[in-house]
Amino acid sequence: MGLSQSAVKDVSEATSSGEKEKAEYILGVVNKLVIYTGLLGLIIVAVFSPILSKTSFGNYEYVLSFVLLSTTLLFDQLYDGKRVILQGTRQLKKLAKVSIYSATGALILTIPLYYFFGVDGIVPALIANSILAYLIICKLSKSTDYSVSKVKFKEALKSGGTILKMGIAMSFSGIFSTACAYLLRSYIRYIDGTEAVGLYMAGFVIINTYVGLVFSAITTDFYPRLASVSRDNSKSCDVINSQGELGIIILGPLLSICILIMPLLIKILYTSEFMPAYDFILLATVGMIFRLVSVLIAFLFIVKGSTKLYICNELVTGVYMLALNVIGYKLGGLTGLGLSYTIGYLLYIMQVYYLTNRRYSYHFTKQYMMIILKYSLLIIISIMLLMLIATTYSRIIGGLICIISLLFAYKDLNERIQLKEVLVSYLKKNRK
Repeated sequence: MGLSQSAVKDVSEATSSGEKEKAEYILGVVNKLVIYTGLLGLIIVAVFSPILSKTSFGNYEYVLSFVLLSTTLLFDQLYDGKRVILQGTRQLKKLAKVSIYSATGALILTIPLYYFFGVDGIVPALIANSILAYLIICKLSKSTDYSVSKVKFKEALKSGGTILKMGIAMSFSGIFSTACAYLLRSYIRYIDGTEAVGLYMAGFVIINTYVGLVFSAITTDFYPRLASVSRDNSKSCDVINSQGELGIIILGPLLSICILIMPLLIKILYTSEFMPAYDFILLATVGMIFRLVSVLIAFLFIVKGSTKLYICNELVTGVYMLALNVIGYKLGGLTGLGLSYTIGYLLYIMQVYYLTNRRYSYHFTKQYMMIILKYSLLIIISIMLLMLIATTYSRIIGGLICIISLLFAYKDLNERIQLKEVLVSYLKKNRK
């Protein structure tokens, strides 16, 4: 029900207000909601396990596996409840530790299970990883400055109505996006077969995994920070623009490097047979800049609690994105799909900017627009060189553009966060 995302807003607002009692009550509401929604998920999957087994594998051999796996829904939901507390109270160092310890623990648990039991180790591995992650976050969230108030279920349901509404809206949006992605893959398979789907998915996974690390790092801190000032349109505008500037300054050079080394990455991660996906990745790269800009603005719908507007915005976007991608693939294959991906996010910027400008007086600053333009142009020039000029020369010039992009990033970061002083201080500490 999207509680892991929607609840962060309310927790962040409550803690930033300085009213500890109110904050602890909200935490109590969230805690109660995650327990009952987790149990609901467990019961639904357990009850429908025969249907899930039949529809997934064509037989009833995996009923017990689904029943056992239903426990992960409860533990994952409980984990998300604790994660909301850490993110909402902006205890980001602890959140980072949770991610590192959970990933390391999962690796240590999973390898022996797969080694000794093979396919039969999948279900125990998923359950063990889910329980381990919950135990780790319980341990690390114990020392928070906020305790969780005891709240009855009926009271939690009443007080948490807004959290549930926005959470369900966000879940629905995710389901709709997944459906659109499925329809696009079905269309590609219908036109050119499963091999073309594999090429598209390879390119999609590479670009989204590579950029997803930056997006995750940015939004983890950005979301609660924006939520804490959501009642003030002017401050909200400042937070979005400053975060957008920093995001693009970091993302721009990374994308320039990504463009340059992508052929090597494709060969390492897949094989040379996946090289046709390269053109899709190249043209979709510019869309990543536009995606960052638009996603940061769209967070306003969430922190303002505009559930209906959020759903309408996401539905309209999903429809025209799907239409653009189908047209792009029909006209230009994977190359056309990469171009349509970028055009889609450019349109999305215009859409969310128009809505938030009219509703919340959001606007770009001149400085932010110059940052967007500067790094977008560098990436576009790199792409044009790689597509139009002989490989050797384009690589050399592309390398120079990477260096220019890194120098720009250093200068821009230094102006905003005194990067030089931070680096000098860090080196002095390490020498000691």
